[in-house]
Amino acid sequence: MKKIILIATALLLSLTAFAQENKEAKVKVGGFIRNYATYDSRVSYTGPEDFFYYAPKDVSMSGDTDMNAVNSIKFAALTTRLWVTASGFEWNGFKFDSRVEFDFCLGLSNTYSGTASCRFRQGWVRMAKNDWGLTVGQAWHPIAADLAVSVASMNSGTPYHALSRSPQIQWNQSFNEHWSYTIALLSQMQYASAGPFGQVAHYAVWGMIPEAYVGLNYKNGPWLMRLGGDVVSIKPRIDNRTAIGGTGTQKVNERLTTFTTYFYAQYKKDKFAFNTKLHYGQDGSHLMYQGGYGVSGVKADGISYEYTPTRHFTGFASAIYGKTAQIGLLLGYWKNFGTTKALMDDGTGQPVGMYFRHGNGTNDPYNMYQSFRVMPSFFYNLGKFVFALEFELDALQYGDRATINLQKGLCENNLHWVVNPRVVSMVKYTF
Repeated sequence: MKKIILIATALLLSLTAFAQENKEAKVKVGGFIRNYATYDSRVSYTGPEDFFYYAPKDVSMSGDTDMNAVNSIKFAALTTRLWVTASGFEWNGFKFDSRVEFDFCLGLSNTYSGTASCRFRQGWVRMAKNDWGLTVGQAWHPIAADLAVSVASMNSGTPYHALSRSPQIQWNQSFNEHWSYTIALLSQMQYASAGPFGQVAHYAVWGMIPEAYVGLNYKNGPWLMRLGGDVVSIKPRIDNRTAIGGTGTQKVNERLTTFTTYFYAQYKKDKFAFNTKLHYGQDGSHLMYQGGYGVSGVKADGISYEYTPTRHFTGFASAIYGKTAQIGLLLGYWKNFGTTKALMDDGTGQPVGMYFRHGNGTNDPYNMYQSFRVMPSFFYNLGKFVFALEFELDALQYGDRATINLQKGLCENNLHWVVNPRVVSMVKYTF
């Protein structure tokens, strides 16, 4: 830790020297124009304009009609992207590079109208020397940095792998040519934990403890492997306010601490690439996983809650083969194991509070039991131009919310599958 502090101090001191140097970094501008067209057979949990696909919604019956069984077709170029990189600057043996990246899918909901505005994705600077490197800024979360190799869809395989870009300080150092380790302290911004006021970064800010990640990395020829763990400590409330922008009349003393651990393996050689990621953890809503947490009791003060997280396993395997014409396949699976403690009864057999990534505090999808995805893909590459066509079969098994097992934190009765066949086409030009 002392060494990391000294390096961070050197980084700050070096910023003053930049103004006195005549050397200039090499600046490059790039990006891509990417257009999507999609077909869905039902209403689902999604991101902007339904293009970031997450999971199909449960059956919603009105008489003999499932109101969520709705066909839809959509077109958009929302994730057209621009980036600027600067590299090549050196000072006293220190090497510096940086990246700023943004796209245009901010400001749109699922209303199919309006104009997308710019969204900040990444903005970091990295200093390196010999066998170490220090990255400061908004960058990929270490658990989310390795995406599925065979996916053209905007979701990149989520929620079967993590997805998050976070403000952070990340330290990487090599032991030798094959082994290295990563330590990161992270905050939350766009990808935030779920809670009583929706998904906002306030819970992490109130927690006063940075998210911490530690990982071990191995690279040898075509192989890359990672093993890591992550701890998050948040405060879902600091007082008895009823809205995130409001104020309360009584302070509360609450905290939820959760962990995530994962294994990643990647193989790339010639025309073939394969990767897989296996994850076990608690909550994980800040990483786009299908986890959450609930109220397990009230503390002695009579107003502060105790919380219990869900436990879940998530994994995917992705492979692609070819050069000009490529075929790929992704398989994903998720299983909910319930909460670590019993949930608190609100007096009607329902939990006092359950908080998941998709929900509004009263309609969170805590009745998700297990899910899978099968996604074959076809790509045709003409240099910087790519055409892709994917078929995505998403299936999620729901239980009956009315008969939730509060001891397990699981909806185990009347289990039923909901399936959404989905077709995605993409045209992309990189410049």
